[in-house]
Amino acid sequence: MLQITPKIIEECFVFSLMTVYNEKLNSRKYTYLIFVEFQEMLCRIAYIGFLEQDNVEFKVYWLLQYFWEDCIKRGLWNEERYPLVKVNTDYIW
Repeated sequence: MLQITPKIIEECFVFSLMTVYNEKLNSRKYTYLIFVEFQEMLCRIAYIGFLEQDNVEFKVYWLLQYFWEDCIKRGLWNEERYPLVKVNTDYIW
């Protein structure tokens, strides 16, 4: 079971931020996350929030599963409006 508080989410947000070059001129950067920082925040939340599991991969999987089920339940996603697309994982950059 996921056990998190707003304080834990806030801490995960702060710890996920990358170093900001010239903080005085770029202080606005502390108010949002880029995608890779967002991914790190989700991993941190999963790592802290699921106490009964051991490995982080399993924790992240269940956190994403929890979010996905909540999106469907609240009507934020449906297959007609947002069809799923097959992702090619064999792509070489």
